[in-house]
Amino acid sequence: MSWALHLLGELRRNRRTKLKKKCYLPNALKEEVIGKILRWADEQDYAALVDYWFLPSTKTLIDKNKRSRGFQKDIARSGPISFAQTADKMAKESGQAVERATLFAKVYSTKDGAPVSTAVKEKIDKMTAILNNGCTLHGERRDGILWAKDDAFAQVIGAERSGRSEQRHKEEIAEALAEAKRQSDAQHKEQLAEAKRQFDAQHRVQMEEMMSSMKAALDHLSPGVSQLCRDKVLSSLLKKMKLLSILCVMKRYEMGSFGYGEMRLIDFSKFCCKVGICELPFHSRRSWWNPNCIILAISPANQDIATSDAIKLAREVDPSGERTFGVLTKLDLMDKGTNALDVIEGRSYRLQHPWVGIVNRSQADINKNVDMIVARCKEWEYFATSPEYGHLASKMGSEYLAKLLSKHLESVIGARIPSITSLINKSIEELESEMDHLGRPIAVDAGAQLYTILELCRAFDRIFNEHLEGGSCIVGSLCFERTVRKSIAETQELKHFPTLQAEIAAAGGEALERFREESKKTVIRLVDMESSYLTVDFFRRLPQEVEKAGNPAGPAGTPIDRYIEGHFRRIGSNVSSYVGMVSETLKNTILKAVVYCQVKEAKQSLLNHFYIQIGKREAKQLVESLDEDPALMERRQQCAKRLELKSLLSSL
Repeated sequence: MSWALHLLGELRRNRRTKLKKKCYLPNALKEEVIGKILRWADEQDYAALVDYWFLPSTKTLIDKNKRSRGFQKDIARSGPISFAQTADKMAKESGQAVERATLFAKVYSTKDGAPVSTAVKEKIDKMTAILNNGCTLHGERRDGILWAKDDAFAQVIGAERSGRSEQRHKEEIAEALAEAKRQSDAQHKEQLAEAKRQFDAQHRVQMEEMMSSMKAALDHLSPGVSQLCRDKVLSSLLKKMKLLSILCVMKRYEMGSFGYGEMRLIDFSKFCCKVGICELPFHSRRSWWNPNCIILAISPANQDIATSDAIKLAREVDPSGERTFGVLTKLDLMDKGTNALDVIEGRSYRLQHPWVGIVNRSQADINKNVDMIVARCKEWEYFATSPEYGHLASKMGSEYLAKLLSKHLESVIGARIPSITSLINKSIEELESEMDHLGRPIAVDAGAQLYTILELCRAFDRIFNEHLEGGSCIVGSLCFERTVRKSIAETQELKHFPTLQAEIAAAGGEALERFREESKKTVIRLVDMESSYLTVDFFRRLPQEVEKAGNPAGPAGTPIDRYIEGHFRRIGSNVSSYVGMVSETLKNTILKAVVYCQVKEAKQSLLNHFYIQIGKREAKQLVESLDEDPALMERRQQCAKRLELKSLLSSL
């Protein structure tokens, strides 16, 4: 069926090629080509084919194929020019899979066997040297080509050509990260909108409750209460309302960005002047104590710096001044004859970082929508032409403040990079140890699965032999079976495969039963060999001893029996001695037979019969033997993804 479909496809392609050769010209118009339809061609199919010929993408593809064929016209290829078809032809000729280095040398050589360029010749020589130095054919077979990560082709060409799958994998990771970023952006926007709606609704409800409580308190006041008391009540309630409003606004400011680095801007300039600093809630002030927080203490130049709320706050949360940057505004609005040089030069209040003076847009400029670039130019002109601040013009202005903060941010990031790198490396080590504990993923290829099963069986066999050689007391088949179960439990590699554990236990039990039967037969043979094995010379010497003693007659002159009671007693004594000797011999030989037939055979060939059965299994049966817990597989996939991301971050 597949051959018939392939033949039909070839016929259809040949017919289209014949139509194109007869009807299509590069410079012809579409209508002219449609008018050249042949009699045997279907009009609808022909029109669709002409539309395809005149597509821009089709023309681009045709030009690309022409350039490719022009570049490869001298390459020794017969028929199709693809790597896969060339490799298939070479594999059929040689009878085995072709390594990529051999395929590269064939494809990029001319018909007389010479490389197409000097660079190609150098690469072919390097690959040949690697193959001659013992590089064997191994790896995964795909379309008649042997692929391996460390073959000669990969060692010479490098990641640019041999690492296509790795590059695709990195691209997939990048696409996944971009998709996760887009999803996180959308989720972040939804969270912000939902949080804003919730905060607004909560704020309205609480404000209404406050207003109702205010009215209720005023209604319950008796007419005799003075106006002063009424004012105190109103001020107290208004104060609580202000705190609530501040709390809601600051919550909106403190919301971080999901999926990005935590960089927040919290503006308290409008609240510290309305409500006392100490009266702000603690959870609203806790961000100031964060060592990664930069305090921008903004104070107007036309007010006393000693009473500045920003300086009070900075002094409270940052006594050393390591995180505080002082900013003076409204320098252009100071009274004539006064300046802020004492503050800027650090004589009034010294900070570790220099004070920076800025000149903002006036209200008139804001109303006129003056551009920020124009405002920065005016600011620079003010400091450059100012007689008081001219010598400090290079260290004044918003632009210098931005550079100063950026430089500080770079230094902080540089100081944090070693700890971040250490944290990433530690996470990678933890993930790798967890991956080792969970086990590596099972390969899809049947050969790799068979190899995995054999490796697991060898690990069990190694631990089982250690138990046998460790001096364990083995008495009877039950102890053998107990040793098998104990060895299976101690094999860490088998813990993830309960089905394979049961199969190994069953195979071990069957093998031990065969060894026990063989040992029993050997013991029976030993007993049979020792039974009725009296020496014949003993019976031959009995008549001679009687003749030496004479032939006495009985009382009536009749001869008595020559086998008197003494002879029989001697025979019984010899038989008894022989039986005792045989028993002592069998005590030793039976133990030797048990050791030889059971212990030694168990050490050498406990799972030999199981290996034969495994080798005859199909791919589906191998998959059933390597059946894992779905939760374990999911956990391994998650760890693998996290490990890839951590490794990518570490490489960056």
